[in-house]
Amino acid sequence: MHQTMVENVRHFDVSDMTSVRTFADSWSDRLDILINNAGVMDIPSSRTADGLDVQTATNHTGPFFLTSLLLGHVTDRVVHVTSQLHRHGRIDLTDLDWRTRTYNGMAAYQASKLAVVLFSPELQRRLTATGSPLRSVLASPGIARTALASYSRSNIINRFTFLTNTPERGALSVLYAATQDVPGNSYIGPDGLGGLRGARRSAAKARTASTR
Repeated sequence: MHQTMVENVRHFDVSDMTSVRTFADSWSDRLDILINNAGVMDIPSSRTADGLDVQTATNHTGPFFLTSLLLGHVTDRVVHVTSQLHRHGRIDLTDLDWRTRTYNGMAAYQASKLAVVLFSPELQRRLTATGSPLRSVLASPGIARTALASYSRSNIINRFTFLTNTPERGALSVLYAATQDVPGNSYIGPDGLGGLRGARRSAAKARTASTR
């Protein structure tokens, strides 16, 4: 006998805070795993309907808001998809949303991914403090050959394919972080040079980075 799989697909814009809230308010089911995977990279400067920087809102602000609203439904873990480029990120606490600084697409991307890396262990700290069994886990796909960097001025994907992952291999870290018995505050990423490519490596403790 063949089983019929019923797909429940709902669309919303993670960069639009009204859209995020509308989606979250409509969710009433149990949510075993929340994977914050939406992202854009090194795009031209633009603002959302809320007046937020699109790149920052898509990569961090929206997922942060969504996680906050849905956390009561989550039963197992939250997986935050980040990037090794967070290591080059710098967050200006006086200008989180690129309102006064000269916008730089790659710098905004790196900062947004650093924000994700800072958020995950802080979420885990608060979960642990309340005795919650939920886990907050980070996953990096390395550099995967997808359309994510189509706006980027960097040619690393085209010029240095030996440093990149296929989309399928890049997904392994996220799948591992979402399905395996890893502890909270884990960081899962490729095992190759610089964490840019390769298969999934064993869980490492997430390391927080600096702001300025």
